[in-house]
Amino acid sequence: MSVDLRPGESQESLLKRFRKSVSEARILPIVRQKRWFTSKSEVRRIKKQKAIRKARRGPLPPKPRPTGASGPNSRDSRDNRGGSGGSSGGGGGRSSSR
Repeated sequence: MSVDLRPGESQESLLKRFRKSVSEARILPIVRQKRWFTSKSEVRRIKKQKAIRKARRGPLPPKPRPTGASGPNSRDSRDNRGGSGGSSGGGGGRSSSR
């Protein structure tokens, strides 16, 4: 991982960019894990304990739905049906004559 000094850039902003790139690459958790050797059996045991704790907590609550103009009945720029809400003759919806 390397960050080049830009012309006129301070050391603080260079360090800030480096820290940001390291955190985005998720390097630190891997380095912390590899600090000590962990046997396969211990990794399995830790994974099993983590699953037990997660099961004890129960399922996660559902994420709140965004309110406003992004609901199922709203119209936005992606909705290209056109017209005034009735059947406009396009092939998009069901027609009354079969």
